[in-house]
Amino acid sequence: MVNIISVCNREKNNHVNTVENTKTIKESTALLFGNKLNEDKNPMLEYMLANSTDVITRMYTMVSDLSDLELQYKASLRNGILKKYPDFKFQEAEIKQEAPKGLLVTAKMLEVKRTLAEDIEKVQLPKVAAEIGEAKEKGDLKENAEYIAAKEAQHRLNVQLSKLKEELSRAVVFDPTTATTSLVSFGTKVTLQNNIENNEVVYTILGPWESNV
Repeated sequence: MVNIISVCNREKNNHVNTVENTKTIKESTALLFGNKLNEDKNPMLEYMLANSTDVITRMYTMVSDLSDLELQYKASLRNGILKKYPDFKFQEAEIKQEAPKGLLVTAKMLEVKRTLAEDIEKVQLPKVAAEIGEAKEKGDLKENAEYIAAKEAQHRLNVQLSKLKEELSRAVVFDPTTATTSLVSFGTKVTLQNNIENNEVVYTILGPWESNV
C-alpha cells in the first residue's frame, strides 16, 4: 500500500488522473495510519511495533521515502517507535530532512502538553460552560459581571486549546541519538565566553516548550 501511495503521488504530480489518485492516496493513507493526530490508533505503527526492530527500520524507511506524505504521519510513527525503543537510531538522511520541519520536543513535555490540552477540553471548558449557564439565569447579560467574566475565560481557554492542538499536531519527539557537536541544534549545549565579566556561560538549546522550565 505504501507503493500505491508512491505511484499515485507520482501520477498526481504529473497531472495524471488527479481526482482518482487524490482519492486513492487519501483512502490508502487513512487505512495505513488512521488518524494522524491519534498515535494510539495507528495500524501501521501497531504492526511495526509487533515485529522486530529490523522490520521497523525497513518499514519506516519506506514511509520516510514518501516525499509527498504529510510530515505528521511520519512524526506519529517516529514518536511511537521512540516511545517503545528510546535508543532507536533513525537514518541520518531522514533526520536531516525532517527535524527542521517539525516542532522538536522532549517526550516529557509532550506528555505535559497532552495532559494540559485534555484538562482544558474535558475539565476547564465544561466548568466554564456551566458557570455561563448559571450566570444566564441571573438576568440581564449586559450588566452581568459573572457572565462576562465566564465568557472571557471561555474565549481564552479556546484560544489556548487551539494553539496547543496546532503545536501537538507538529510535535516530534527529540531523538537523543541524533544530537551532534557539529552544529548547534536541539539538545546541544553551547559554551560562550563573556569577555566583559571574563567567564563562560553555558546554554542548553531546547524548544519553546522546554525553555526556562
